Amino acid sequence: MSGNLDELTAEARIRRAALRLFAQRGYDATSLRAIARAAGTSPALIIHHFGSKEGLRDAVNADVIATIDAGVQAYMPPDEPAERPYEAPEASFREVFGGQPELGAYIRRLFFDGDETAVAVLRQFMVISRRLSAAFEQRGWMREAADQEMRDLQLIILELGPVLFSPLLVAYFEQPPLSPELHHRWVASEFDMLMDGIFTDDAPRFDGAERKAT
Repeated sequence: MSGNLDELTAEARIRRAALRLFAQRGYDATSLRAIARAAGTSPALIIHHFGSKEGLRDAVNADVIATIDAGVQAYMPPDEPAERPYEAPEASFREVFGGQPELGAYIRRLFFDGDETAVAVLRQFMVISRRLSAAFEQRGWMREAADQEMRDLQLIILELGPVLFSPLLVAYFEQPPLSPELHHRWVASEFDMLMDGIFTDDAPRFDGAERKAT
């Protein structure tokens, strides 16, 4: 999804322009004419490549999922023991979203609009999250969850927090949440909670299985 618009093919320019305009205005408020103007092409060429505005959105979403999936590959546990196995995924996340702010803006708009398209994209994110969790479970680094689906969903929300709440976090911290220093703080706190927990042994226990059954 990266690259200067002038250097991309017409099809790629259209997808890139659509991503940016859908993020800014929303899908319904973005016309094919506006996308064509931003891409330096014609509405007829958009129809030629994608069939319809809905087809263009499907292509944009496929691009988004492929970009996230490629970035997540850095999270996969290495075959050989790694001294600092979390540095690569942390840097990869910043590269994917920090280098392409329009990608984060699109995901925010998509998820907060919450239509059926957003649900379809979330399901694809769940597939990626499950694959990642399964790799960590196989490596012996992550235990199996009593509620696997909910655990994988919560990991998505936690990982995407700096992206989904970026405008608010920028105002709170007075710097981008994906700056190396701030994002490292986020990741360090995340792993502190996930690996060591936040409650002491004296805290009353929550029987999640029992609550789920009721």
